[in-house]
Amino acid sequence: MPMKAGVRALSVIATVWTLFTFFLIGLMMVPVVPGAMQVQLPSPDSWVTSIDNETVMMTNNISVRNGGFFPFSDLFFVLELYGTNNAVIAAFNSTEADLRPNTWAQIPVTFQVNRSNLSNNEVRDILFDKVTFGGLVYFNTRYLLDFRAQLGINSSITVGPLIKEDFNSNRTVVSQDGANMTLSIPYSMNTSNVLYGRNLSIAGTISNETGVLGSIDQTIALGVRTEGNLTINLAQGAYEHLTTSSDHLLLNVTVTIGDLAWAYQSERDWQPKGSG
Repeated sequence: MPMKAGVRALSVIATVWTLFTFFLIGLMMVPVVPGAMQVQLPSPDSWVTSIDNETVMMTNNISVRNGGFFPFSDLFFVLELYGTNNAVIAAFNSTEADLRPNTWAQIPVTFQVNRSNLSNNEVRDILFDKVTFGGLVYFNTRYLLDFRAQLGINSSITVGPLIKEDFNSNRTVVSQDGANMTLSIPYSMNTSNVLYGRNLSIAGTISNETGVLGSIDQTIALGVRTEGNLTINLAQGAYEHLTTSSDHLLLNVTVTIGDLAWAYQSERDWQPKGSG
């Protein structure tokens, strides 16, 4: 009997130890369950972005939270960006850090993207609209019993725009000042400080189905907020036509900043308004 009791006691101990081991393993797995590791990415217009001849540089902070029960030790992560062809265009590797349970950490992130890895449209969208890159956040950390966990989280990062423009085409005016006849379109621009003092050039034509009515060649010095009028020079016949007749107009322009240039086209129906 004592022998059987001893065997039963050992069996109970083994069972309890096994359950305890699975319990610990379960606890250790909690931080790597999706949702327990939380990542907050920056808003699109909070990125500090610069563009030169070769590189697009984007900097910001992302927030990371330890949602598990145990501290993270030697936590580091890799954040990768993917372009339109799903190729990695930039990667950021953090330094190692410790993170207590239920706490957030602010991690400074910098991406350096070779401009050759971006399409012309992606660079344009960073400037004038916004562009969303696919991403992967890959974590590696140590915690309970020196257990090392790895986790990959798919994400996306949206950047831009550096220039927020508003063209008020409803206030377009045809006017004459002596021998100068023009069509003027009011605009306003809010610009990121990395572009302060840079020149934005607009050149092109306005036309209808019969031919060119006028041309524009204008340079705007960018600042915090810039307001003015896009001025299209008109020929005498075009001026007289637009002050008296409705039409369908086509605007073809090239916008240039530094060595970056894009062609834009827009259409609108024209109705005569009061001329100055």
